[in-house]
Amino acid sequence: MSGKGGTTDTPPRPPERDAPFLWLSTPTLPPNGGPLAVAVFNPTERPLHYGLHGTLDSWDGATWIGAGHWAASLSHFGTLGGVSENQPPAAAIGIGAAPHGVGSIEYLAVPALVSGWYRFGVGKAYGVLRVGEDASLPVDITNPAALQTSPTLIPTTGANVHLYSSPDWGMRPDTYAQLVKTLAPFVTLESLHPGGWSTVARLRVDLDDQPSEGSAVTIPPVPEGCHRIVRVSPMVGPLQRHIWALQPPTGISLDPRTRRS
Repeated sequence: MSGKGGTTDTPPRPPERDAPFLWLSTPTLPPNGGPLAVAVFNPTERPLHYGLHGTLDSWDGATWIGAGHWAASLSHFGTLGGVSENQPPAAAIGIGAAPHGVGSIEYLAVPALVSGWYRFGVGKAYGVLRVGEDASLPVDITNPAALQTSPTLIPTTGANVHLYSSPDWGMRPDTYAQLVKTLAPFVTLESLHPGGWSTVARLRVDLDDQPSEGSAVTIPPVPEGCHRIVRVSPMVGPLQRHIWALQPPTGISLDPRTRRS
């Protein structure tokens, strides 16, 4: 997918922050694309309902022009969604963001695009991405079904993060049960720095107070940015789930009791 791109001399206005908007895991990508995580932020008093399908626009220096469509993948899918010029197939799943809450984390692979400004949209919630040669290499975001987190977006003050697992497509029930049974009883928390990943802590996996909630780890205060939880499986090797620590935008609560993402 080439995309029309657009001039960077006159950048577009950022989305309004008193209306629903789309959080992007990075504001820039190189022209050869890369993985991207997105989530709807809803600072309003009304719930927002939407699906996995979204729109992609390019900026021509004065206005947004339709450039394609995208269909994301939820965390338990174990895959990355895609972008195309035509509307890609998307599961008919109703998801949403509660008032002052955050919608489900979604994953997609952005293809090669001409340098310029692009706008990802879900309904009337938008997030702007700049594509340019000066962009840093993207984080190699993974989406393993066997290691999921809730929440995935946490405050910098730390959080209690629940851990979940789902079988990959086609996995036998007995194989999946053995995989879950043999997961390591601890995880490694790593933080991304300009020089690469560094270990922050080794955290014990505790059974949650409510058995239906599975297990959990307590994430200590961390700097704003990208981090990852690594849990070893003797069957498939290290599993990595990326999480992001944020300063909550105005009108947004990152309290995990208000949503699942």
